[in-house]
Amino acid sequence: MIEWFHPGVLFFAAAIVFPFLKDQPRRILQWGTPLIAFLSLLASPEGNYGLFSLMGKQMVFGRVDKLSLLFGTVFSLSTFIGMIYALRVNQKGEMIAAFVYAGSALGAVFAGDLLSLFLFWEIMAFSSVFLVWYAGPDAWGAGMRYLMVHIFGGVCLLIGIVLYVSNADRGAYVLAHCFIGRGYRTPTGVFRSRPSLDFVGDSH
Repeated sequence: MIEWFHPGVLFFAAAIVFPFLKDQPRRILQWGTPLIAFLSLLASPEGNYGLFSLMGKQMVFGRVDKLSLLFGTVFSLSTFIGMIYALRVNQKGEMIAAFVYAGSALGAVFAGDLLSLFLFWEIMAFSSVFLVWYAGPDAWGAGMRYLMVHIFGGVCLLIGIVLYVSNADRGAYVLAHCFIGRGYRTPTGVFRSRPSLDFVGDSH
């Protein structure tokens, strides 16, 4: 029995079948997909779902809590409104990019680990630029600038992930001294007392 169904899967599936449908079924798919996603989130139980192990690291594609449900429902509603607005769009590729973008946005919302977050972040970057380019040749330059900004953001995110994973305990320790100045619990669950300045300058 499936305990939780990822709403992003609905959009990725819609992107696959969309080009093979005729006009009326396409219209139904456009507004029906985000509506079903929204309704499914209303009854979603909290917890971690879609757990995979990759190179010794656990990936969580579905971390469902109050915050992710809030943003998931907001994204689904905004996608529904956008799809209603785009019912007269005749370009198949543009709608496919829109479905992929919406699915990856929900993937990022429910990502329970940093690697999954980065994966869906990059899918969002490359799918959204096609939405800009479909505006016509005049939008190609704007699309490239948009893509460069997204790539820069992705690189910054990746650097932050690498730094966090490689030095999470030390980073939290230094930040606690700078901003808290009292006892705190590190990401590994170890409680530390007030840190000293000697630790900040430690090179080991």
